[in-house]
Amino acid sequence: MRGRTLLGALLVGLASLSALACDDSGTPGTGGSGGDQTTGQGTGTSSGGSGQGGSTGAFTTGSGGAPPQCVNLECQQVDCAGDITTTVTGTVYDPSGTLPLYNVVVYVPNAPVEPVPEGLSCDQCDAQLSGSPVVSAITDTQGRFTLENVPVGADIPLVMQVGKWRRVVTIPTVAECVENPLTDPEVTRLPRSKTEGNIPRIALTTGSADPLFCLLRRLGLDDAEYGVMGSEARIHFYRGANGSTGYDGGFGDPPGSDFPDGPTTLWSNGWENYDIVMLSCEGSENPGPKNGHRGALLDYIDQGGRVFATHYHYDWFQDDAPAELQALATFGTASNSFDGQVDIEQTFPKGIALAEWLDFVDGSSPFGHFQVVDGRRHATFIDTNLARIWVTYLMNSIYFSFNAPIGAPEDQQCGRMVFSDIHVSAGAGNPDGDFPSTCINGPLTEQEKVLLFMLFDLSACLVPDDEPICPPGQASCDDATDPVCNGNCVDGCCQEVPQ
Repeated sequence: MRGRTLLGALLVGLASLSALACDDSGTPGTGGSGGDQTTGQGTGTSSGGSGQGGSTGAFTTGSGGAPPQCVNLECQQVDCAGDITTTVTGTVYDPSGTLPLYNVVVYVPNAPVEPVPEGLSCDQCDAQLSGSPVVSAITDTQGRFTLENVPVGADIPLVMQVGKWRRVVTIPTVAECVENPLTDPEVTRLPRSKTEGNIPRIALTTGSADPLFCLLRRLGLDDAEYGVMGSEARIHFYRGANGSTGYDGGFGDPPGSDFPDGPTTLWSNGWENYDIVMLSCEGSENPGPKNGHRGALLDYIDQGGRVFATHYHYDWFQDDAPAELQALATFGTASNSFDGQVDIEQTFPKGIALAEWLDFVDGSSPFGHFQVVDGRRHATFIDTNLARIWVTYLMNSIYFSFNAPIGAPEDQQCGRMVFSDIHVSAGAGNPDGDFPSTCINGPLTEQEKVLLFMLFDLSACLVPDDEPICPPGQASCDDATDPVCNGNCVDGCCQEVPQ
């Protein structure tokens, strides 16, 4: 299992840290500092994010009854009487502060948190966590987390991260041997701007049939984070076939008001500039502009890129697509439009998580189902040995995903693509209109909420879909007798470090 590989790497890192923690006298070392903590725009109990490229700092050796071999904040962990421990609890939200998020890593760093690296990479999950976490947890399907044995005292840093979404805040005070609840969503939401933390670089092409750009704005990101290539904005728009061509009234700060052409500026040589690429339905297959670029899409995913595509973008799997893409799925040209209730596949852990999460944040449909408007049924075959079906309608695949390189061992896969045969944001605005005045800022529909779940899952580090999501440092395990964690296997995750 991949979890076992990650755990081995973590144990090596911990051993190295312990060896450096003390001087010859056996007293705690200072561990160094990272400078003053950057102030962002956080509110409530937060002193702000680390900023784009900023780092937390001012870590010092503390007290609190910790054993002699310790460094920095781990010296402020305390032993409580009985079964009591010092906890920090809360719920992590999307940037708007309204939707709780699943599978977000929350941790207290024990060293300065370094900038999130730019560019594509094939790092393992633990490699993305900067700052040598001293305690960590992962949010459940209600967005909740519980950190145990948290260092006590003033100004305790807290990191929230999923993929390249990351925000660092400061807890003013952690009291020992009690629960310390964080109840303000403004404190425990992901960043709205790069001054609050890190946001992935996202490219989005417009199209004539799905105003995905309206959905992204409702995610809660600041208007300054929408722009075009060459701008400092984190989300760049490109013009797809028949889609919106620009801003209304020169929205944002990029020069001019036109979106650059997607096929000639993004598909030809721009994939690698982005962490995530989102492709809005163009109203027809439009194979011509994609010819010669389908291999570049696969190369991008193979290197760690993430792609979300809707409806007619199934054309990327056809014509001159590499054999690996063509083998994944086949599609029919008949429209097969539908409005109706679809089924969430619950045969794997993340499918169950999606069903539980949607029931918690919405609950308007029966458990494991959601309502779709303007859906399509084009997929006629999905190779389930290579891809994962997430959502079906009358046994037809509506959502599927795959990891890449396709068919490679799981611990060597880097990238991911999600395909949705739904006009996800149908009714959210005119896809031909100018951004943002064309957008209708109404409540999110069920199908839009599912897309947001999939978007953050797309952002996250890769974990095999058939394995449970475990907190950092905990290996996945098969059952209570699995020797990888000395038989202490609970809900598919080791509860103690193997000796």
